[in-house]
Amino acid sequence: NGAIHPYRTAPYYHSFGIGIDLLTGRMLTALAVQHLVVILTVMLAAVMSYVCFALLSPGRRGLAWALALLYVSGPAVAMYIYAAEMYMTFTAFAWLPLLLYGNVRLIRHDDRAGWICTVTALALIWHCHAPVAIGASILTAGIQLLRLLTRNSSYR
Repeated sequence: NGAIHPYRTAPYYHSFGIGIDLLTGRMLTALAVQHLVVILTVMLAAVMSYVCFALLSPGRRGLAWALALLYVSGPAVAMYIYAAEMYMTFTAFAWLPLLLYGNVRLIRHDDRAGWICTVTALALIWHCHAPVAIGASILTAGIQLLRLLTRNSSYR
């Protein structure tokens, strides 16, 4: 429609669609590209949540798959596509498991990998949709503040 606002504030969806369009040789319609963005986002969210859950609990791969399937098939996430057609919001949910993993890893180990996961996930979520990223950033700041406060044994 000519509006620049969504591309400026949530470019992930558009960039992902442009990438798909280029990879397919511009043979798909705009609607097909849009549907492919949703399908690939769901697949990415399933794989990302499985990997993150499996890393958090290595001995429970079956449970990781079950949680991953619940995550991508839950009505709270699917509502953004089925009821509201909020594609930019929907793309952010693929990266929330990585943010969860980064925060939990920082609580458990406080290492570079935890920081890389957390910062990368927040950057991607900000790239996907700013309102989701605001909530994710506030939640992460609260988790990290509590982590820092509980490092001292007197606060535990």
